[in-house]
Amino acid sequence: MISLVMGRFQGLHFGQFGLIRSALMSGADKLQIIIGSSFQPRTFKNPFTFTERAEAANLSPLFVKTIVGR
Repeated sequence: MISLVMGRFQGLHFGQFGLIRSALMSGADKLQIIIGSSFQPRTFKNPFTFTERAEAANLSPLFVKTIVGR
């Protein structure tokens, strides 16, 4: 089973952390994060580039441990 989490991730917020946490705890074999608005230029509404948002959403083991609590 694959869990999907989709968002713009223009600054991770508690709602997105909750979605990621639920997806990780669902027992899925794999988690895929889909970053929307990936080709939008930097604006006031979209202050971060796709690369910056992808780095912020990086699921390193420490990040997973922090949001899952294991």
